[in-house]
Amino acid sequence: MSGRYAIRMAGEATTLEREIEIRSATLADVPAIAELVAQFVVTGDLLPRSSESIQLTINDWVVGILDGEMVGIGSLLVYTPVLAEVRSLAVLGKAQGTGIGRNIVTTLIEMGKSRQIPTLFALTRAVRFFEKLGFTVTDKENFPEKIWHACRLCPIQDNCDEIAVVLPLEAT
Repeated sequence: MSGRYAIRMAGEATTLEREIEIRSATLADVPAIAELVAQFVVTGDLLPRSSESIQLTINDWVVGILDGEMVGIGSLLVYTPVLAEVRSLAVLGKAQGTGIGRNIVTTLIEMGKSRQIPTLFALTRAVRFFEKLGFTVTDKENFPEKIWHACRLCPIQDNCDEIAVVLPLEAT
């Protein structure tokens, strides 16, 4: 699961062509993934993930590379044979708007399809972003697996401002 994309970025005086790559993560990526996760933990946008947990789930991670630098990450957490979560999705500010986030999620959707998981969901503040990819808003209570697995560890669980979105893969 990898892909290379050429994107054109309009500048004030010139048009730059930049190359992005979306690919499955490797064990060599663990330190960079952990560093990106840590940056977004500080801002409250991601829950912490240890290097060990990333290493143990490396086959579930996708990375986005822009001009040779890892600038985006995402993972697919399978809860049951019928449900998986798009999680730990993050793109550095300097790479937002390049399509990296969209391409990471698209790759995770394809990963879910290849694993024959009929339903993907995410908890997010970026509802419009996910809606553009075919997800629809739903009730968090539809995902007790998430609540028991990760939400109980979240420091803001009682004041959560994330919205649940779902994508049935059977219909895509």
